[in-house]
Amino acid sequence: MAPKPQVKKKALDKSDIAAKAERWARLRRQIKSLEEAKALDDDLNATIQRHAEEMQPFVDAYDAEVAKLEERADGIREEIFAWLRKQKKAITIEAKHAIAKFLKGTKPGGRQPNPQQFIARCEELGKDPWTAVNVVIKTGEPILGKTDFDAICKKEEVEYAEASLELK
Repeated sequence: MAPKPQVKKKALDKSDIAAKAERWARLRRQIKSLEEAKALDDDLNATIQRHAEEMQPFVDAYDAEVAKLEERADGIREEIFAWLRKQKKAITIEAKHAIAKFLKGTKPGGRQPNPQQFIARCEELGKDPWTAVNVVIKTGEPILGKTDFDAICKKEEVEYAEASLELK
C-alpha cells in the first residue's frame, strides 16, 4: 500500500484565532454550566452523600465528561497561545464570547540605588545611612522616602510578552 500523502496545514490567521477563541469560550461555558448544575443540585448532593458508593460511577462519568471538555479547551487555548506568541507585535482578537490578546512592550524593572548618592542624600537630611549599608530597597526607601529614593535609583526597562484568553 502506498503511504498517504501528507496534507500541509494552512497557516492560522486572525479569523481562525477568533473562531478558536469562540470554541474555547463555548467549552468553558459548558464546563461552568455542568459544575454549577452539580453544585446547585441539592437532591443530587444529598443522594451522593447517602449513597456515595452506589453513586460513584455517575460522579465518575460526570467528572470524565468535564475532564474531556477541559482537555479540548486546553488544547484550543495552547493552539491560540502558540499563534499569539509568534506575532511580532501586540495584538487583540475579539470573538463574540472571548478575547485573545498578546501584549508586548517594556515595563519598569527593579531599582538599583547608587550607594554614593544614597549616603549623600541621607547626610543632607541628617539621617543615618549605615542602617542600610547594602542599600536594600526595603531598608533604604523608608530612610529617604519613595520620591527621593527613586531619584537615586537606576531603573531598568524589562521586556515582557504576555498572551491571554478570557471570557467576555
